[in-house]
Amino acid sequence: MINLNTKKRIHMIAIKGAGVSGLAQILKGLGHNVSGSDTADTFFTDKILKKTDICVKTPFSVKNIPQNIDLAISSMAYLKSDNIEIKELKKRKIPIFGYANALGSIFNQYYGIAIAGTHGKSTVSAMIAYILEQAGLEPFALIGAELLNWKSNARISKKLQANQQISRPKNIFQIKSKKQDSYFEQSKKQDSYFEQSTKQDESSYFEQSKKQDSYFEQSKKQESYFVIEADEYKEQFLNYKPNIIVLTDIDFDHPDYYKNKKAYKNAFKKFIKNIKRNGVIIKNNKLISKNYDLQLIGKHNQRNANLAYLTCKKLGIQDKVIKKALIKFKGTRRRLEKVGKFKNATVIDDYAHHPTEVKASLLALKKEYPNKELVVLFHPHTFSRTKEFLKEFAKSLEIADKIYLLDIYSSSREKHSNITSDDIIKNIKKEAKNLKTILYAIKFFKKNLSSKQVLVTMGAGNVCNVAYSLCSQLKPLTNSKLAIAR
Repeated sequence: MINLNTKKRIHMIAIKGAGVSGLAQILKGLGHNVSGSDTADTFFTDKILKKTDICVKTPFSVKNIPQNIDLAISSMAYLKSDNIEIKELKKRKIPIFGYANALGSIFNQYYGIAIAGTHGKSTVSAMIAYILEQAGLEPFALIGAELLNWKSNARISKKLQANQQISRPKNIFQIKSKKQDSYFEQSKKQDSYFEQSTKQDESSYFEQSKKQDSYFEQSKKQESYFVIEADEYKEQFLNYKPNIIVLTDIDFDHPDYYKNKKAYKNAFKKFIKNIKRNGVIIKNNKLISKNYDLQLIGKHNQRNANLAYLTCKKLGIQDKVIKKALIKFKGTRRRLEKVGKFKNATVIDDYAHHPTEVKASLLALKKEYPNKELVVLFHPHTFSRTKEFLKEFAKSLEIADKIYLLDIYSSSREKHSNITSDDIIKNIKKEAKNLKTILYAIKFFKKNLSSKQVLVTMGAGNVCNVAYSLCSQLKPLTNSKLAIAR
């Protein structure tokens, strides 16, 4: 871990990414001098970084690196690459740290709430952070997407002034409980993600946790809350030692890194052992008894809201405060986001990139727009995920009335593969078409979209640019590859 308790000058590589840009804001808010660099491509974080007055230089160049810096922080995408700035930093013998390592160095000093799981991390973490803010608890937060209420993906606690934040007491919960390592073994029989026998309801959840209430009452007065989205990819979340772990669900993913389902689950087992003394794991029951008043649609968002409710109740926040905040919560960027209208057709953008997420989002849209023809433009994300879930993607996409795909978005994780979007189409039991590119998709829908339809652009790649372009929220596109958060 990095010592960030004294003021430092920090250079951040790939600063436009969802995580790194949020960390940049946190570091600056804590009093550090922050600069950064990235590609010249368009990111949703461009406006956020400009608003926070963080200097961002493009494209990558040796000239971007300030002369007198103490350390550098890089996204995972570039940390072990041949990036020109990484090479220069190594040549100058400047320490380079990964994003999760750096975040953990800060997060672990606060009362940490980490949201982990395959699906729903961004929405649940955003909900919890927003409720804490609305309750007047002034949390730190770093979300993997832009929280629409804040128009930002990060939040700095106002409890501490910037000139006072560098010097702070050590965390009072550094002692590791001897019983902690056995926690997972004791609890997994009740965990619906590892066993199918969960029978607890919400009332019994609170009854069982009464013994820990005094701990929470004492600790929450002594520390600021810090809410983060804990990414399991490459076991990055093992850098975090939270007081509360919120588990959304565990559904095999990232086959480019995890060899099988067992390896994937084992990563979560290891993460659970990171929980601090007297820490708590919060999860949904198989069935939830509450129905929340939300601006967001879909059964999956009811489950997301329930996790936020359980967490905030555990922290002592009143029901009326939680429910009022959930009503006001507008959601996060690219999560069933209503982008606008084109030819009176509703245009929605969604980040779903796993078959379970595709199914949940399409079912939500079907219910929300029962009298409209649902059109999906799906952008598969990574060759390995496409190959692993070929049939599952096909089945989920069949929920839509009309199905279109783009060529696979390979990301920085992979280079080449024989798998293509056409392989998904071969498994779809209804008509589907590959539109290949972003530019062609924009031209196609400008000509073919009608007021009787709802279009959802879907995927973790840059398919969102189709929606933004149609709704005039993006400058005319060229052949250059527009980027999204890594």
